[in-house]
Amino acid sequence: AIQPVNNEELTRMASGFGYRTDPFTKVRKFHFGMDFTAPRGTPIYASGDGIVARADNSASGYGKHIRIDHGFGYVSLYAHLYQYNVRVNQRVKRGDLIGFVGSTGRSEAPHLHYEIFKDGERINPINFYYGNLSADEFAKLLEKASLENQSLD
Repeated sequence: AIQPVNNEELTRMASGFGYRTDPFTKVRKFHFGMDFTAPRGTPIYASGDGIVARADNSASGYGKHIRIDHGFGYVSLYAHLYQYNVRVNQRVKRGDLIGFVGSTGRSEAPHLHYEIFKDGERINPINFYYGNLSADEFAKLLEKASLENQSLD
């Protein structure tokens, strides 16, 4: 999988998968995705081939969001979007432009909240970037993702 936003300098990763401080309640809780900071309107790309299973604003907290079914039990979720430009049942390819960063739903600032599901269970998205980064780049991203900081959602 590719990272869902342009992150060549590996500086956009704000919060990873794991325990974080909730920005609204200030309580330590589990954060089930990765937050990538970016200005509103920054392009978001499909991390892999699949079919759009959902593109709407009806899930509590996610705001405008997209879910892509990649088959074999894998689903990616892209949340807090300013806008999406895909529709349900649309086939997408890895790297296709699917939407734009925003701050809709339960969000503190413009960012992309990205999750991966396997058979309905949330799993750490960082494990899917290894093949597209050098060992040093992956180590840098892993270090940033491991910091116990405040999430943006």
